[in-house]
Amino acid sequence: MLNATRRQELFTFAANRELNTLYIDARAPVLHNQPALAEFIQLAQSRGLSVELLFGKPEWALYSNHHEVLTLVVNHFKSKGSCPDDGVNAAQDDGQSCWNAERTQAAEDQLAWLAGQPTGVADEDVLVLGDLNAYALEDPVRAFQDQGFVDLLTRFQGDQAYSYLFDGETGHLDHALASPSLDARVVDAGAWHINADEPRALDYNQDFKSDQQIDDFFAADAYRSSDHDPLHVDLNLTADDGEAAPTADDDSGGGGGLGWLWLALVLAAGRRRRA
Repeated sequence: MLNATRRQELFTFAANRELNTLYIDARAPVLHNQPALAEFIQLAQSRGLSVELLFGKPEWALYSNHHEVLTLVVNHFKSKGSCPDDGVNAAQDDGQSCWNAERTQAAEDQLAWLAGQPTGVADEDVLVLGDLNAYALEDPVRAFQDQGFVDLLTRFQGDQAYSYLFDGETGHLDHALASPSLDARVVDAGAWHINADEPRALDYNQDFKSDQQIDDFFAADAYRSSDHDPLHVDLNLTADDGEAAPTADDDSGGGGGLGWLWLALVLAAGRRRRA
């Protein structure tokens, strides 16, 4: 669970943004520590905050209101590992591996959840982020696209967009999906290729490494800090509704208000470290 300092930072963050609800991923390890969870809920409630558990929904949902409103939803859907032998979540030999039904249901549940305006904001600008553990043509992503959301990596980087490498093949499990109204305000999007292309020997995992290798392979830089590449999304929130945002090489700045907002979205964060 969060220590006292981190709890206070979270409560201050919520107070400064006039939030009234904190959402906890139902798969979070804290659920195995009932006393700590109870203490956290009591502290949150004493500050006027309610706490809700999310099952197959986002780890965090926040909105920002600074002249313009934007709702960000951060996810981590069920992985393709630990496959069951049978049932709807077993691999169906369709290229989507196991747990596809659960991931698709999570996407559909999230869309229904968002339709209820869970942050209390009626604005339609929504950016869905995170590791959906589904590639661009798989059912969970299509569920969002069927409701008008746009896969920003594919839109700006084409069919060769990638943020992850597995068995020598590339694709993107990590997504930035914009609602139709927000899509008009997106200037650029892409992946920062600091991880997927790097050899696994350089990552923070110390298994099968000698003490000398751990020391030799360490570097105080961003490379191979995770196995997934972080994404960036460039937005111009000052564009009027229905007005296309300028392109990435347009340096006009778009005028007052927020001007340019650049989001560096680290979707699978890790830190390379020494022993």
